[in-house]
Amino acid sequence: LLPQTCAEMAVPMVVGDRLIGVLDVQSDKAGAFSEADVHVMTALADQVAVAVQNARAYAQVEQARRLLSSIIDTDPDWIFVKDRDYRYVITNQAFAEWYGNRTPQQMVGMNDYDLGTPAFLIEGDPAQSISVPSENGDLPERPRVPHPHSPIRASGREQLPIGGERSRKH
Repeated sequence: LLPQTCAEMAVPMVVGDRLIGVLDVQSDKAGAFSEADVHVMTALADQVAVAVQNARAYAQVEQARRLLSSIIDTDPDWIFVKDRDYRYVITNQAFAEWYGNRTPQQMVGMNDYDLGTPAFLIEGDPAQSISVPSENGDLPERPRVPHPHSPIRASGREQLPIGGERSRKH
């Protein structure tokens, strides 16, 4: 309480069943708060509670985004994500540097054509044994190639769609 408080209204700030905080209003006049004041402060407390909850959620998401970005950017392997229109949504530093000494931010929103990749590498060229996905998104079978440092054999690459339904691979 403030030193000269004669009236106080403490309104809980609740979202769902979770107490977010308390909106505390004080006055130096006894009986200063009416029923109308209680209704206004209750409505205000509800809105402030949602705003506080949203701010906390945003801070948590931002912290998780920064952590994920730092993991992706420090990985020496190429990491990238494309949307359904084949534009880069995420690239890591290793891939961006390899792809024309760029930054990941320069690549976001662009596709391989925008970045200057020759069309035959994007569209395929059977004469050069460059394959592209079929209409259903499957890559042609590739022969198994031995890994130079292991008896395990690896074959090509695997692309997995992000989301529930299968997306076309490129």
